[in-house]
Amino acid sequence: MSGPETNARPSGATSVHGYSGWLSEAELSARRLPAKVKAVDYDANLALLEPNAAENNFFAGLKPMPLPDGPPKAGHAGRGREVYAKMQCAKCHGDDGRGVGPSSATLVDAKGRYVNTRDLTQPGSFRTGWTEREIIRTLETGMNGVPMPSYTGTMSKQEEYDMVAFVLSLAKHGSNQKRQNARGMDGLGAPDRVIALREHAWKYEPSEIRIKRGEVVRVDFSATDNGLGAGHGFAIDGLDRNVFINGAMVGAPLSVVFKVDNPGRYNFYCSTQCSTTDLHPHMHGVLIVE
Repeated sequence: MSGPETNARPSGATSVHGYSGWLSEAELSARRLPAKVKAVDYDANLALLEPNAAENNFFAGLKPMPLPDGPPKAGHAGRGREVYAKMQCAKCHGDDGRGVGPSSATLVDAKGRYVNTRDLTQPGSFRTGWTEREIIRTLETGMNGVPMPSYTGTMSKQEEYDMVAFVLSLAKHGSNQKRQNARGMDGLGAPDRVIALREHAWKYEPSEIRIKRGEVVRVDFSATDNGLGAGHGFAIDGLDRNVFINGAMVGAPLSVVFKVDNPGRYNFYCSTQCSTTDLHPHMHGVLIVE
């Protein structure tokens, strides 16, 4: 599999809930999170913001975005297919949801860099979760820095839940679906090189990996914490349709095998929404192919 000479993942984050209820104060302190990140639960923790810090004025009037309650009727995939067409989702995700719509080859992030469209038949790759409520949240907030917009106010409550029912039908969602998922390139044989990569305090160690072009590589990825309960991930820009890890948890490492034929610098990034604000979007490293 070949890729462009330079690839990059946008650094935008999605608007998701605060840390309160996910990590204890002791856990937050152990990770040395900045005070303004600790205080993202605005109603309960606004007093924790440094009162004299000018940058914290931004947070003063913010409230968490409410998500719509369930509709009068349960979501229906048949109606959802009509909403999918009405919202023109197929332009990016395709009629079959596999991420190869007519616009998919031209999508770029806020910095003009190419981004891949998510394959809706692979829920383990969804960056913000694959439950009904999590997909509703993604529809409401959109994804900053990339072409996925917010649909707040453009669909009725019933339409949103019908759309989610359709997406879940594409994903073959069921009780056996796992948040942990890894996909690599098939048929490559035994690896020429094995690289141990770990997450520590929302950073990759090592943050720079060097390999040879055409070399079969296996990355063994482990995590030292579980993020906000979703774990951590690994994906390579330009190759992330075929190479990704989602939801690696403490004590449950995941591996992926791949090769890159074109020399160059490739960004790798966390493919799991592992935090709010600045931690997740800055979890990245560089793969150098020589």
